[in-house]
Amino acid sequence: MQKIQKFYQIITISLLFFSIFSCKEKQIEKTTVIPIIVKVDTLKVEKVLPIPIDTLSTELANLIGLVDLPKSKKVNINKSFWNKLKKETDKNFKKTFDNRLSKISEWEIQDFIGKNKDTLPLFYPFSGPDFLHVNYLYPNTKTYILSAIEKIGTLPNLLKKSTKSSQKYLTDINHFLRDIYLRGYFITNHMKSDLNDSSSDGVIGSLYWFIARTNHEIINYEFVTIDKLGNLIKENNPQEGWLKDNFDGIKFLLKDSNKIQKELIYLSADISNRGLKKKNPNLLVYFNKMGEVNTFVKSASYLMHYDSFTSIKNVVLEKSYSIFQDDTGIPYRFLKKDKYDVSLFGKYIKPIKDFESTMDIITQKDLMAAYKIKSINKGYLPFSLGYHWRNSKNQNQQLVVKKSIEP
Repeated sequence: MQKIQKFYQIITISLLFFSIFSCKEKQIEKTTVIPIIVKVDTLKVEKVLPIPIDTLSTELANLIGLVDLPKSKKVNINKSFWNKLKKETDKNFKKTFDNRLSKISEWEIQDFIGKNKDTLPLFYPFSGPDFLHVNYLYPNTKTYILSAIEKIGTLPNLLKKSTKSSQKYLTDINHFLRDIYLRGYFITNHMKSDLNDSSSDGVIGSLYWFIARTNHEIINYEFVTIDKLGNLIKENNPQEGWLKDNFDGIKFLLKDSNKIQKELIYLSADISNRGLKKKNPNLLVYFNKMGEVNTFVKSASYLMHYDSFTSIKNVVLEKSYSIFQDDTGIPYRFLKKDKYDVSLFGKYIKPIKDFESTMDIITQKDLMAAYKIKSINKGYLPFSLGYHWRNSKNQNQQLVVKKSIEP
C-alpha cells in the first residue's frame, strides 16, 4: 500500500514540474490573472475606505437631538437639565418608535413597488421637516426630496450661546416635535406659532434632530438654490435667501448606520400654482426635470384637491413610479385604472371636522366605493399615518404603482 502511495506522489510531482516547464516553453502570459487580482484588491480597498464626516455638525445634531453631548467642543449646558430633558425625549421617542416606527420598518413597501424600484429618489411634497417617517418607510432610497412652505431659518451657535439660551433652544425644539411624537404629522398652525414665538426661527433645528435620531452622521451640508435651468446649485449668499419670501433650500450629505451615503434635500417654498409660476418658476423647472421618483403624501390638508394646486399635482402624476398617500393626497379619480395598479389599505374614513367647510370638495365617494372591491382592498396596515392617527383601523392609505408599458 505504501509503495502505491509513493508511486502516486511521484506521478503528481512529475506532472506539476511538467506543467511549470511547459508553461515557460509556451510563454503563457500571466496578465490574464494579475489584473483580476489587482481589481479584486482595489475593490476591497474601496469597500473599507472610511467615509469622512463633519464631526462638529454631527455632534451638533446629536446635541439638538438629545442623543449625546459634544466630545470635541465644550457646550454651555447644565448637566442636570441635559439629563432630565434627554430622559424625557428618550421616553417620547421610544413610545413613537414602539407604536409606529418599528411597525413601519417591519412592513415592506418593496413588496408592492419591487426591489429594483425601492431605491428611486423619494419625493415628499407638503412634508414639513418630517424626514423621520420617510426614513423608515423608504430605507433603501439614496435621495430624499422634501418640500414645504416652512422656512429653513438659522441655526444658533450653541457652542457660544449662554447656558440659558442653549437650554431654551433645546426645550423649544423638543416642544416643536410634540405633534410628531403623538400624531405622526406636523400641525401647520402649531408650527407657525412655534416658529414665531420660540428661539427657533425655522425648521433647520428639527432637521438636525431627525438626522441624529435616525442614526445618521453628517458628511457635509450646504445651502442651495435653483437656477433658471432647474439645476440645484450652491447658494452663495444664504443669509439673503432667508430674507426672501419665495425660496431657500438646504442639502445634507449623510452616512447612515450601514455606512451608506444618502442625500437629504429640503426645499422651502410655496408650491401652490401661484407659488410655482410667479414666485418660484425655477423650482417648477426643477420638479419637471426630476427623473422617476417614489412619492409619499400624508396629512397634506387636501391641498391637491383644489384648483390652486394643480401644478404640483401634475408633477406628482407625471414623475411618480409609485405614490403612497392617504386621502389628503391626489384625488382618487385621477388615478386611472389603465395607468395604475392600486392597493387600498384600511377603510374609507371621511375627512376630520377641521376641514368641514370644504367637505363637499374633499369627500371622495368614488374612493369609498373602491374600498368595497375585494381585489384591491389589501386589509389593514399595522401602523397609523395621518389625521386618523388615534385608531390604526380608521385609516385609508393608497399605494398606486404605474403599470409597465408593453413595447
